[in-house]
Amino acid sequence: MVEGLSDPRQQGVVLGQLGTLAMQEGDLKEAAERHRTALELFQRLREPAMEAVAWHQLGMVFEEARQWDEAERHYRESARIEEERGNLAGAAQTWNQLANVNILAGKPDAAERWYRKAIKTMQQERSGDLGAKALNNLANLLQTQPGRLAEVRQLAGEALAMSQTLDPGTAEIWKNYNLLAQIADREAAACADSRRKTELAAGACEHRRLARDARRNVAGTRHKLRQFAPIILAIVAACAGQAEGRAAVKQFQQMLSQAAPDWQSLSRVLDRLVAGERDETALCDGLGSTQALLIETILQVLADPSTLSDLLPSEPPETP
Repeated sequence: MVEGLSDPRQQGVVLGQLGTLAMQEGDLKEAAERHRTALELFQRLREPAMEAVAWHQLGMVFEEARQWDEAERHYRESARIEEERGNLAGAAQTWNQLANVNILAGKPDAAERWYRKAIKTMQQERSGDLGAKALNNLANLLQTQPGRLAEVRQLAGEALAMSQTLDPGTAEIWKNYNLLAQIADREAAACADSRRKTELAAGACEHRRLARDARRNVAGTRHKLRQFAPIILAIVAACAGQAEGRAAVKQFQQMLSQAAPDWQSLSRVLDRLVAGERDETALCDGLGSTQALLIETILQVLADPSTLSDLLPSEPPETP
């Protein structure tokens, strides 16, 4: 297919697309070959912008393959070209990716430096998300380091303020709220004053509620929840005492027992829900964002069955 294209540049573009597709399908060897061929072609054409893209794409492939040194080498080259071209916004995006790779490689100090470089550049260039995600990433990195919680809270607050000015669908503002909740949890755990500890715990709960609200209001969330409509219906039926619903919930819980820890936690919460507990804050405490959103949705349906219509596919129009 590629060989049939007469325009060499278009060949490179298609090769890049094929490489991305191969990566999505898990064929990392083919992905690397496609992107490497595209890179060589753009180098011959002296197209630095597309060359930088190819270097970045190869970095992603090596990151997926957990080859951290190779991933870093390719990201660095992509960022170097972007910086030489004067595309500092593009370079900053790659610096953020470099920070992520350094975290995976166990090099937190290097990751912090890359995050700070990306943030400074994004804010100076007034580009993209103004460094909001990189700020949130940096705060998340630093929150486990001793003596830095005050700094982390400031970084997380700046990230939230920036995210609030962006499009909700791309800002992923719920991540900011969840991070602030984690920070409040850590502060509460280290606090000796019982009154302040209670205030911090309440603040963490409120941030998690705001995170669920923010995520629920994003366009794609309703579609995602619809995928869970059958089990939501079963849980609602189980809560109403229906034997068929209880059997379906038990079967779902057996599946969850082999899943990730967040889903195993959901299984335990379902027992409490079916037993009659309805305190949203208590039920959602300690759950991941997706699992908490499911519990919140189920509670809404139990309180107002009409909200279930939002989760069901629209009826197709009748054929005349």
